Amino acid sequence: FPSHDTRPPVTISTYNGNSNTSGTVPSDSTSYLVGQAATVLGNTGSLARDGYTFAGWTDNSNGTGTVYSSGGSYVIPAASAVLYAKWTANVYTVTYNYNSATGGNGTVSATFTTGSGTPITLPTPTRTGYTFAGWYSDAGLTNSIGGAGASYSPTGATTVLNVYAKWTANVYTVTYNYTYRDWETDRKSTRLN
Repeated sequence: FPSHDTRPPVTISTYNGNSNTSGTVPSDSTSYLVGQAATVLGNTGSLARDGYTFAGWTDNSNGTGTVYSSGGSYVIPAASAVLYAKWTANVYTVTYNYNSATGGNGTVSATFTTGSGTPITLPTPTRTGYTFAGWYSDAGLTNSIGGAGASYSPTGATTVLNVYAKWTANVYTVTYNYTYRDWETDRKSTRLN
């Protein structure tokens, strides 16, 4: 008698973005049997998550367990198979450009890890003759990220960042007080002495 496989076919109906902030999950419409190997799809929909880097797929939503890469083999474990995007927290290095500060410029750089709950505290520099006008993410000083002592939690794909201090020149008002003197009287007094 011929043998018939009675295992129900399974479709990997869900690739789950697992808190993605943009992009779409791939879709595999192929039917598989339990115990059969499926080819893992890649990040074809440009999944992204602010502050994180896509690191493959896992069958655990918390990111633990085996990590499956694009083109890899995934053995269908049960009648319902879901692969979740695995996200690795970005570690940002922020380097300070003090732009001629004369004080409060001892901190060279700081690091921030997405999800750590501890933002960077921006330095409070000083500069003789100037007022500090905040920190900026660009050398042209157009994109403000915070003022002195502000909390800063970077996001995005770029993990090595430079930030720049902006200064506003102090404007001083000088008032002159003139006292009238009678120069002719002074001259005569000098002759008498």
